[in-house]
Amino acid sequence: MGIPQGTPGLINPNAYPGAPGIIGPHAIQFVPQTGTDYKGGGDYFFFNFAAFTPDLPPGDRQVYYGSFTRDICDKYLTVFGDFKYARSYFDSSLAAVPFTPDPFHSGLTGTFFSPTGISVPLTNPFNPFTVADATIPNFFPPSPGNPTGGLPVTTGVRFRGINDTGPRHEKFTYWDQLFDFGLRGEMSEFGDYFKTWNWELGFRYSRNEGQDLSVGEVSQPGLRDALLDTNPATAFDPFLNFHGQNTGAAIARTYVTLHNSGEFELPIYYATFNGDLFNLPAGPISFALGGEYDAPRFTRDRDALNQTFNSIGSTDGQSFRVNRDIWAVYEEVRVPFTSPTWNFPAFYSFEVDFAEREEWYSNNTSAVLPSGLFAAVPAAHSTYNAQKPKVSIRWQPLDPKYIGALTLRGSYTEAFHAPTLSELTPASSQNFPIVADPFSTQTEPQIEERILGNPGVHPEVAYEWTYGAVYSPKWLKGLTLSADWW
Repeated sequence: MGIPQGTPGLINPNAYPGAPGIIGPHAIQFVPQTGTDYKGGGDYFFFNFAAFTPDLPPGDRQVYYGSFTRDICDKYLTVFGDFKYARSYFDSSLAAVPFTPDPFHSGLTGTFFSPTGISVPLTNPFNPFTVADATIPNFFPPSPGNPTGGLPVTTGVRFRGINDTGPRHEKFTYWDQLFDFGLRGEMSEFGDYFKTWNWELGFRYSRNEGQDLSVGEVSQPGLRDALLDTNPATAFDPFLNFHGQNTGAAIARTYVTLHNSGEFELPIYYATFNGDLFNLPAGPISFALGGEYDAPRFTRDRDALNQTFNSIGSTDGQSFRVNRDIWAVYEEVRVPFTSPTWNFPAFYSFEVDFAEREEWYSNNTSAVLPSGLFAAVPAAHSTYNAQKPKVSIRWQPLDPKYIGALTLRGSYTEAFHAPTLSELTPASSQNFPIVADPFSTQTEPQIEERILGNPGVHPEVAYEWTYGAVYSPKWLKGLTLSADWW
């Protein structure tokens, strides 16, 4: 079937002289291109993927926000709060789904039988081949006519439902909520000693919900049944040309809309106190003290086809629930040994900050069903805690009136990083990275990759030293130089 002259698209290099994107007068049906050097006009039509992917997907959003602050007893007791609600939607589209991976699997390993494209049984009424290039073993129960139970197939068949469904759509809707409420105040009403003391008690709640409708994807079981069907009225034809379309019955059993959703919520309760304890000759000793309770919850509900890794064109993954409870306290003290108001030579200003934070974690992950080569994982519970200090020093050896302001600083920190909730859940998700071969002129293949977390993973711990200097010379106003090492 010829392609009309002037049809836009990518074209085979040098087959016909002319500007790129213009089909020559002798254009023929699609012929695969090897190589990567696209230069002039040509006679072979290539598919324009960019035409189905908008630069800016259509969408809309609504946001509502409010806040209030009210002094109940002057500055001694203040109530405050705010809220935000946002809804956002956008519709992303891309080219019709490519039929890969193969809906037929190897019985021994569960991997896709055809490494590229799909396998089509010889019994499919539209298969033009009469001799199979491979046989799927043990597909049927053994019988006198087929003692091995094998299924003869043609492998490596590639297809896109360009006219079956048109472009795919990913319709995302998100609902975000944030709420704050608290009390704070000054404590000077209790006496002069407390005139620098402040306190705050609060609660914060945030929730993020999302829903994704994947339109125009393919069901592996549905496609498999349609390829095995011997009735031309209901069987699926993967050998159609650019203008062909499958029957309504074949389309209905093959293409699906996938429903996926997820929720993340985080309630936080906190309390803080800060102020000056007492005065030294160089200035007051300041302190801060606080506590916090966090309870993040993460839930992902997947479509049944995604959950069982039985879709084509969508990233499959398992449903999961994971939650964590965190209790934390912290304390900090700043001690000025010298200051601009009380100092001696080489110690114009010298202060040390001591801080420490303690945290206790309790994690829970839901059970995960078996998937492929991955066995089922039971629900798990883990706990750990950390007590990490930090010491920092700030030192100005000289009065800035001599050579300018010179500040030396340093710190020692013990850091603690707990695994994220996604890193804890054993639910696996699917990915298809490209395997690049720089010496091949063929299409780069994709392989299936599974990504999953580990309920038993331990936190990361780090020990860090930092040193630094800042200098602002007296004789060059506006210049500041700094250097840091860690």
